[in-house]
Amino acid sequence: MKQKKVFGFLMVTALIAIILLGSSPTSAAPFTQSATQTRTATATTVITPTNTTVPPAAPTVVTPTKTTVPPTATTVVTPTKTSTPVPATATLPKPTATQVVTPTTVKPMATVTPTAVVSPTATVTKTVTITATKTATPTATNAAPTATPTKPNVLAPRAGTVAVLSTMFAVQNIDSTAATVTATFYDTSGSSPVGSGATCSNLQPKRSCIVDQRISGGGLPDGTTNWQGSVVLGSNTQLATVVNELAGSAGTLGTDFRADSYNGTPSSQADTTALLPQIMKNIFDTAQQKTYNSTIAIQNTNAGVSAHVTVTYTNIYTTPAGVNSVHGGITIPANASIFLDMANEVAQWSQFFGPAYVTSDQNIAVVVNHNAAGSLLVYRGFTRTGGGNSIIVTQGMTNIFDQGQQLNYGSAVEGMTVDGSSVAVTVQYTNLLGGTSTCTLPVGRTFRVDLRYQYRSEQPCKPPLAGGNTFFGSMTFTASTAIVALSNIQSDYVGTRGIRASTSRAFVASAPGGAMTAFAPILMNNYYDAGTGAYWGTALEGRFLSGTGTATITYYDIDSASTWGDTYTAGADQIFRWDQRESNPQTHFSLPSGKRVSAVITAPNPFVFTVNNQATSATLGDALTAYMSK
Repeated sequence: MKQKKVFGFLMVTALIAIILLGSSPTSAAPFTQSATQTRTATATTVITPTNTTVPPAAPTVVTPTKTTVPPTATTVVTPTKTSTPVPATATLPKPTATQVVTPTTVKPMATVTPTAVVSPTATVTKTVTITATKTATPTATNAAPTATPTKPNVLAPRAGTVAVLSTMFAVQNIDSTAATVTATFYDTSGSSPVGSGATCSNLQPKRSCIVDQRISGGGLPDGTTNWQGSVVLGSNTQLATVVNELAGSAGTLGTDFRADSYNGTPSSQADTTALLPQIMKNIFDTAQQKTYNSTIAIQNTNAGVSAHVTVTYTNIYTTPAGVNSVHGGITIPANASIFLDMANEVAQWSQFFGPAYVTSDQNIAVVVNHNAAGSLLVYRGFTRTGGGNSIIVTQGMTNIFDQGQQLNYGSAVEGMTVDGSSVAVTVQYTNLLGGTSTCTLPVGRTFRVDLRYQYRSEQPCKPPLAGGNTFFGSMTFTASTAIVALSNIQSDYVGTRGIRASTSRAFVASAPGGAMTAFAPILMNNYYDAGTGAYWGTALEGRFLSGTGTATITYYDIDSASTWGDTYTAGADQIFRWDQRESNPQTHFSLPSGKRVSAVITAPNPFVFTVNNQATSATLGDALTAYMSK
């Protein structure tokens, strides 16, 4: 069966394997609009993050003036006054997005238990895996799958997260005929399924259905509570999926709420190696007053043979830097996943910051969660074919103030070479607020740029700044060998709001790095989610990889037969954007209030996009997620 690739999303046909998490669900159904609920918070402006694990120190902002170049989902203002940058206190080199200090007052987060994982947004393949946890008794039946997979699988390993985490995922039918989607669930031992049943019946073309582990009957085998495992979605059509990891609610956790999203991995892209540019153990960020530990989820995508896996960690925080630690002898049963909690890994080091390289004798898929109290960042591991000699981060930030959330954002990028060689990487900055520059990073197997203003003096390659010491724009990285990178965006810490953070992968700037048709399984405007007790909205920002033109978006209502559409003609910056939340003359059409939809985006030239999702509650904490067109 021919595998169709739509940029950004794996088009899952026959089967989609998803890792699902279910934990202490709230009694109310998540992502289910409540007609009786009274909105208590106005829609906030959102910053479209490319992702950062460490925010800049909170600047003192005095009457910010609004700028005309907002990030994907936010109204941006340029602070007119910023406090003196706070120098890093650590003597060790600073990780891209994290400030590190000797952890004398911070203990490793031994309580961080991998409890949830979200399936990535799918591309085409038979399986997509998601890990899930849940306390409610599921109502799914144990019926056999109704479709025999005939197309490649989309695989998404489950990822460990902070305690009490649950998942929900959106499944979009990207074919031209109606779909019947079935789910087959596996526990961590793999082999035989623990349950299966129809999940989405008569799913119309281009529309999505929601599978939610937080509610009874939301997608788990009968009689299971606090369940964690993987699920394979089977369909007679191709599918795209996005998975959200969610912890807590506005009423229970407040600023400790945690959320993020990530895209799916097609089985055709599962590999015997995985590249992880950023892994952390006991890394304390003084600006956020939070300690990070990563969890690595590795899934054996082979349905019949155990995988034998080795993980090699390279610690940048050693003298000399770059000392390796090898964790071998890892066996993962067929269909199963394992969690490696960095709080318990590399025991010889009290702190770890650096990349990891995973090898296996079977194809695997990998997801990484960065866990901290009140903060969650999730990214999908890279494969050897997932890099390029030119990669692009579409949104970088320095001192970008989000007026709606009253938070200041910064970003950082962590990258590595695919083959492990040492090279010099060149960075080209384009500040949409004014200014461009190009410079070369030191030779090495890894590279990083930290756009936070307080670390500017430590950067060998500084971005050009506009008024108010701000940068908002793109970064293009080029090298003589293939490279990969992730981009983190994170706000500063405010006691009454917590922080907001998300992570995404850099796009390959050359073919096949873009597509002229792409799919967004879930977009929202002022949509009330009873599970989190908050209203959610999204914004989509795209960029042409070559040329310009007019992009078209068509929305398909998840809860009715309604459709809407809009167009956006990109300017010289090659950017097009739609804010799905409230009407905004800068961002074109917004959806009717209370809607959740799927979408299809088309354009005359290859493009990429990022979708940001943010809750309006000012005190919810890390209510910011991001997924990509790839």
